[in-house]
Amino acid sequence: MRQIVAAGTALLCLATVGCAKDKDNGTAGQPSGSASTGSAPVALSGTVNDHGTKEAGDEIKVEQDDFYFGPTFIKAKPGSTVKVELDNGGANPHTFTIDGTSVDVTLQPGKEQDVMVTLPSSGAVRFYCRFHASQGMQGAFFFTAGDTVAPGGSSPSSSGDGGAYEK
Repeated sequence: MRQIVAAGTALLCLATVGCAKDKDNGTAGQPSGSASTGSAPVALSGTVNDHGTKEAGDEIKVEQDDFYFGPTFIKAKPGSTVKVELDNGGANPHTFTIDGTSVDVTLQPGKEQDVMVTLPSSGAVRFYCRFHASQGMQGAFFFTAGDTVAPGGSSPSSSGDGGAYEK
């Protein structure tokens, strides 16, 4: 009887370690419809909480949570304008910020807002939360895996009115 209990306890420990390991692989809590390639398609400096990669058409829904963007990496067409539908599902306020543009939107918990982002013809464009970037809350638009982020974070433009409107 003791051998059966010991074997059951060992299996439970292995299952617990396996589950804990899954939570650390960067895809736990990943939004549905996104897929992680196992490695980031774009190198960003600092910590990145990777919650998947997804391709955008003319629009994409991006979840802001504590403390990640889902998807974290967004593949888009060079020179396109993408409507980013932000949804702050976290318990904290978050921003969606792109340096060198007028895109700098603050969302309170439970709020949604759309932002129009015009992308450059090459390279990658970093976006981040001004409050939580150091905690890994950053991501990027990219066109080809391996693209590099433009110096200063980005080189796109956005619409003259800040590119944002609340739903």
